[in-house]
Amino acid sequence: MDSCPICKKTCTSEGQNPLNTLYLINCSYCGDYYIPDNIDRDNYTDKSKFYKVSSWIREQNDEYHTVPKIDNEKFN
Repeated sequence: MDSCPICKKTCTSEGQNPLNTLYLINCSYCGDYYIPDNIDRDNYTDKSKFYKVSSWIREQNDEYHTVPKIDNEKFN
């Protein structure tokens, strides 16, 4: 991945399992998070709320020192 699936800024990523279906994203804006490769960001019509996901990820990183996993359920 060249851009963050959430904020679309430049990021780095790496596969986290043998099939590379789960990626660790390191975004300077959102923070670190795991996301499956099958999440379809374009499937969500109300993109005005993506800032909430980005903010939640940053909060998990900064306040709770955890790396959250984003899945379709949580993304909704």
